[in-house]
Amino acid sequence: MPRKFTYAILLSGLITLFLPYFFYFYGLQQIQEFPEPCFKSLDTVSSQNIWQIYYGQGNPNLVKISPYNYVFAFLCNTQASTEEQIKKCNSKYPGLAHANIFAGFYLRNSKKIQKPLTLGISEAALAIWLTNHWSIDEILNGIYYYREYFYKKHNKR
Repeated sequence: MPRKFTYAILLSGLITLFLPYFFYFYGLQQIQEFPEPCFKSLDTVSSQNIWQIYYGQGNPNLVKISPYNYVFAFLCNTQASTEEQIKKCNSKYPGLAHANIFAGFYLRNSKKIQKPLTLGISEAALAIWLTNHWSIDEILNGIYYYREYFYKKHNKR
């Protein structure tokens, strides 16, 4: 009996250890075409405005995120109840909120992922991928141009 219990604990520990990477790779598999960086660059004022709109503090910067960091940031933000706490959470992982925003605009615009749970997992995976492959300027440019396109397309009056 104790041996089965030990194996059960060991197995649950291994599953917990590898689960974030499983979801990361699963989310990346669902993305059929990865975004390309925008060729147009923003002026400093526009870049700073987008940075501050989405809880950025100070100058725009980016930290490379792993699936584990994403889980910690997600848990921190779900427990935050005030705007000040949200800013504190986002200051631990600068640029992640911006990568999330861009991933959402990009994947919702492509409309190739239909299931909401798969879309959420893919958005998280793409945000992690963006923090490791793009610069903060490329992410802010992407938010600016995709946001304009997204709102024009979905807010026809």
